[in-house]
Amino acid sequence: PYEQCAYVGDTFSTDIKGAILSGMIPVWYCGERSGVTDRKDVMIVHSSKELLDLFAKDEKTMQWLFSQVKQ
Repeated sequence: PYEQCAYVGDTFSTDIKGAILSGMIPVWYCGERSGVTDRKDVMIVHSSKELLDLFAKDEKTMQWLFSQVKQ
């Protein structure tokens, strides 16, 4: 199901908005840039380690992430 899939992208206007519109969990990979958004359902990461840490979370944390997209 789309609502249980994360989409990682580096361009907000196409990647992240597309993930939001399709019902996926948006993860914005900003690298060294400072990504700023007031959307609470968009996770922002700045490194590959941070991205891996995001997906290595326990099941309770992942359920919380999924619930944020549905709000």
